[in-house]
Amino acid sequence: MLHHAACIGHQFTSETLALVTGRTAEEVEESLKDAVKDGLIHAVHTAETA
Repeated sequence: MLHHAACIGHQFTSETLALVTGRTAEEVEESLKDAVKDGLIHAVHTAETA
């Protein structure tokens, strides 16, 4: 999963990574939990505007 994320670039959304990997955004977020916990990536939550 991190390999795909690295190919996308320094910022990516779980939705984009889901599209690339064929998984759901929820599956992507679950699979990246350890990488976030280990400090390999940082989760950034942004408010979506309408």
